[in-house]
Amino acid sequence: MLIDKKMDFNGYTPKNYNDSYQRSITLYDALFHSVNVPAVALLHEIGIDTGIGFLEKPGIPMHQDDRNLSIALGGFTEGGSPLEMAQAFSMFPNLGSMNQAHAITKITSGTANVLLEVAEEAVEVMKPENAYTMTQMLMGVVQGGTGRNAALDRPTAGKTGTTQLPSTEDFQGVKGANDAWFVGYTSELVTAVWVGYDKSDPKHVMESSGGSHPAKIFQTIMSKSLQNTVVSSFLEPKNSKDEGKKDEREKRQEVNENKPDKDNDDKPGKGNSKKK
Repeated sequence: MLIDKKMDFNGYTPKNYNDSYQRSITLYDALFHSVNVPAVALLHEIGIDTGIGFLEKPGIPMHQDDRNLSIALGGFTEGGSPLEMAQAFSMFPNLGSMNQAHAITKITSGTANVLLEVAEEAVEVMKPENAYTMTQMLMGVVQGGTGRNAALDRPTAGKTGTTQLPSTEDFQGVKGANDAWFVGYTSELVTAVWVGYDKSDPKHVMESSGGSHPAKIFQTIMSKSLQNTVVSSFLEPKNSKDEGKKDEREKRQEVNENKPDKDNDDKPGKGNSKKK
């Protein structure tokens, strides 16, 4: 269980949506409802060095000023691009293995001679069973959590994200968000959607959230991209024991779906800023 209560982490005091807390919460439910404090508490427990070390493996860019607990909520100094986010998320459907993204993988001549071909070098980011567990939890986010607008007619997993406005005098009293994200995937394809302004000002702020427009855009893109692709399930690690846990997850999801709707993605939190 993770901590879910008001806490001061050496001067950093994250808040949940509507200032609502449950004292303790499972990781599944924290992701399902996009709860802030448990993410910060978990990073505090494992240590910032461990968290940053993991983020650097899939190529998430880190700034020297990012050594703080706000990165648990995506509070990066510069942030990552949609390409970098999609590349990083590819480790989940690939059971912990990530390949670098490329716009061009091969160039051939008019006579079919290969002039250039990318040598794929997989990066082992996490254990297969851990990646599969993440996929199972992120499927719940799409099936009934903050990412339900991204649901497809096939197994789909993903996560919403909404960033707060800059904490400057110019934005005092201004309501809205800075960025809205949805990064999701099926067994065949990963897509990252970012919605926002390149340069925000008090007259140009987002009134959306990651679970709204970005999730709907993801759903449209993926539906058209996969319309002629046979539906397939996510890869499972060898000797997977997941079958015995499916009923338990389905029961938890049914309980969550019957709870009053208070998903936190409707309110901006400190999240990933688009890389300028």
